[in-house]
Amino acid sequence: MTRKLDPGKWERLLSEERRALLDPGAFLDSIGMEAGSTAADLGAGPEFFTGLLAQRVGPGGTVHAVDTSPEMVHLLRDQDLPSQVKVVLSGGNRLPIPNESVDLARLAFVLHELDEPTSFLAEARCVLWPSGRLAVLEWVPQEE
Repeated sequence: MTRKLDPGKWERLLSEERRALLDPGAFLDSIGMEAGSTAADLGAGPEFFTGLLAQRVGPGGTVHAVDTSPEMVHLLRDQDLPSQVKVVLSGGNRLPIPNESVDLARLAFVLHELDEPTSFLAEARCVLWPSGRLAVLEWVPQEE
């Protein structure tokens, strides 16, 4: 059974507490992005990583900000994002990105929301260049 975030609670995704805990800049520093690269922000949500990815790839790069939630895509489109960010609504496990066109695909806290994570990861692999990289952050269930 998947656990999906209620889109009405999107503010939680942008909280200062979450930024302090996860430090998106440090995460992106650790995986490295070159200017002019193409990135896929899969499960972009309301823009936790997208703007920082756009800074890293620069004006000569592209960031595909992808989400399956129309509410999240609407929130993304309302942001003041750089022109190299392409916001797209995805239909389930099919990614609206050309195959072998992405240097880095980033997923943060998405896998636990998917009904078929294996097929989603296979689709993510298809959009990556043969030398492309997949960076995943995911929750680890812990007993309380």
